[in-house]
Amino acid sequence: MSGDDIVRMIGIIGALVLVSAGLRGRQIGLSDGLRMAALWAFVFVAAALTFSVLGW
Repeated sequence: MSGDDIVRMIGIIGALVLVSAGLRGRQIGLSDGLRMAALWAFVFVAAALTFSVLGW
């Protein structure tokens, strides 16, 4: 595995953590603002991963 693959794997894991925090945030005690921030962060991470895979 190259360094790029490792960074992509870390990004995918981070994105999954962010989306789970956004969706289950109320159950684990996050405020609505933190849940929305987690979902927006997921969108940015997912877009960055998509662009890195496409090579843009």
